[in-house]
Amino acid sequence: MYLKILIIAIVIVVSVAIIASFSFLTIPDNRQHCTFCPEMPSPNQTLQIPNVTTGNVIGASALSTPSCVTNISHQYASAGPMGLPMCPFAWFSASSQIMDATGFYGIYNYTNYPYVQNYVLEPGHNGTLTYSISVSTINSDARIPEYPNGVNVINDVGFMHDANMQNHPGIDVSVYPETEIIREHTSALVNMTISASQNASNGTYWLHLPPGVCMGGQIIILTITSCEK
Repeated sequence: MYLKILIIAIVIVVSVAIIASFSFLTIPDNRQHCTFCPEMPSPNQTLQIPNVTTGNVIGASALSTPSCVTNISHQYASAGPMGLPMCPFAWFSASSQIMDATGFYGIYNYTNYPYVQNYVLEPGHNGTLTYSISVSTINSDARIPEYPNGVNVINDVGFMHDANMQNHPGIDVSVYPETEIIREHTSALVNMTISASQNASNGTYWLHLPPGVCMGGQIIILTITSCEK
């Protein structure tokens, strides 16, 4: 009798352990794959709108999105879902902010993700972002002898659209500086100029700004479309 009770108790304990292990392995949120992922603002969070000095644009919160942005003719690229990367080990922790924007037709809240800013640029125009990167902490393995309290930041800009496609016909980005040493607890300014040729392909693109999504870089939408008739 006691042996049967002991066997039943063992079976129950093993079953509970198996169920618990499967529950632990279930990852409903892709962000849990990341060693370090930036925090996404909630839909109700107030956006910090950069200064914009083009036409009558005064900030995304005060603008309704025009039809040339919501209904793009001959659309080549579609941004699609935002997605989240599987981030490697973070060599440093940083934050970033767009301080100023010039040359864009306008900046709007992106319809699919209202907390994301949509920078609209017309073919044949240039748009420039003034961008601040602040480094808070640096992993000891990322330090270089010449700058023991700094990290080498490469200012790459990444495009993404239509199920991980990265091409962007007729759109070029120049960045100055291309790289810089940022010391711990300090900031650096970066200027990024996005140039759309007259033949640039219309559409929406995700732009991953430096120092990259996994290191605290901004994520924005770039829309190429003709609005002036």
